[in-house]
Amino acid sequence: MIIVSKLLIMRGSAIISNAAIALSHGTILAIGPAEKIIKQHPGHRIHFLKNTVLLPGLVNTHPHLELPPLLNAIRAKAFPDWVLNLIKSKKELGFRDYAAAVKKYQTLNKPALRNHRINRLLVDVLGDQVRSQEDG
Repeated sequence: MIIVSKLLIMRGSAIISNAAIALSHGTILAIGPAEKIIKQHPGHRIHFLKNTVLLPGLVNTHPHLELPPLLNAIRAKAFPDWVLNLIKSKKELGFRDYAAAVKKYQTLNKPALRNHRINRLLVDVLGDQVRSQEDG
């Protein structure tokens, strides 16, 4: 897969305009100008992301596993309303809701979890907490 964006920011403040990242099974194969990466990796599916800045290698170590099931309930036109909806909805969540979110994340993201130790560790810890709460 190749992801193309208007801007890519690298470590050390290198910025590439009209950039691309070539990926295979969760591993970054190449980063650089889009034209060059597309030529170097023929046959890869290309995804063009408009108005996006790519930050390769950045790992989300703070996922909110409970948010996907709430997305429809918390939608709002203005950000302050979204935050208020989020607070209200999260107050209504119980442990079983969080447990279900962790289990769903584990199921949907098994291939990705194999390649990202930090996310795998986080989900393993949450999964252990879920199991101990269910057992106790």
